[in-house]
Amino acid sequence: LDRVVDYALDRGMSVKSFALYWGGIGSVPPWFRHLSYDCQKDAVRGWVEVLIERYRGRISAWETINEMHDGNFCNRFGWTHGQMLEVTRLVNDLAGQLDPGTPRVINNCSIWGDYLQHGGMAGKWNPRSYLEEVLKEGIAFEGIGLQFYNPGRDMWQMALHLDRFIALGKRIYITEMGTPSAPAALTSEIGQLGLAAGWRETWTAERQAEW
Repeated sequence: LDRVVDYALDRGMSVKSFALYWGGIGSVPPWFRHLSYDCQKDAVRGWVEVLIERYRGRISAWETINEMHDGNFCNRFGWTHGQMLEVTRLVNDLAGQLDPGTPRVINNCSIWGDYLQHGGMAGKWNPRSYLEEVLKEGIAFEGIGLQFYNPGRDMWQMALHLDRFIALGKRIYITEMGTPSAPAALTSEIGQLGLAAGWRETWTAERQAEW
């Protein structure tokens, strides 16, 4: 991380952090995964404090929380909505206390909530309904991060959806994006969204850049 930050700042590039907390199973150390919720919360507090202390003053925006909505890949510990909101508040409050004035960004994937089409998802959040709950709870943050991976929708649909998040009154950060440079095989990520073969015409590196 030191080398990444040094590389960017030496070249005049501002640095937004990746998530201070992300509950995806690949993002947390094995020892964290079997702790009680209260011990997990203490661990989150500890590493947020360490990271902000180390990089404070060198980060242009803190991505505080990543993918805290209800996709199964986002909540491997089975936290309740109340627990997810509690951790969202904990991380955002810590960032505000330890590095006041630096924007705090709550990041979201699967921003159309397609995963809610699967069974057993009644009562689950999509990214926008999670953010609505965060705002309702009065949790302080400045920015909304949106991931545009292989969206399979035309630009007009994406613009309309962007407006739905802009309406929440926070600055929007496009935090992650990706789309093919050649025709792609249908996968669980792309297949249900419909643009695996191309956009306008067959995917090429040039069309990817144009997109």
